[in-house]
Amino acid sequence: MPKRRFEPPLLLLAVLGLMLYLGVTFASAYLDKTRLPKDDAEDLPVVTKQQAANAAMSFVRNRFAIGPGAQAHTLYQSYPVRNGYLLKEQLYDQYKKNMKDDFPSNILRWRLTTSKRAQRTMWR
Repeated sequence: MPKRRFEPPLLLLAVLGLMLYLGVTFASAYLDKTRLPKDDAEDLPVVTKQQAANAAMSFVRNRFAIGPGAQAHTLYQSYPVRNGYLLKEQLYDQYKKNMKDDFPSNILRWRLTTSKRAQRTMWR
């Protein structure tokens, strides 16, 4: 069976394809025009989980009659899919101006456990 003269070797095609793939991948990272907004954490006060738990406990103690065995637990919640979409479509500044107060992107939730037996909890 005669060998074809103009057929490039398979290994050479694989190397060229890999180089083309890597070139496009790295070039797209440098040519990306996505603008990252200024970190809005500068505008907000920094609150630790313990400070949030203490604030929740004082709020509930002022409003309701709870026993001394109550415990507060905090949970940090973020929405990375929504934040990523807003950044990609360059809608973050508009979102921050119009809807940030009603739908914050990062929040601290707290849970209050009032009794070990009943495990009654309150979420806020």
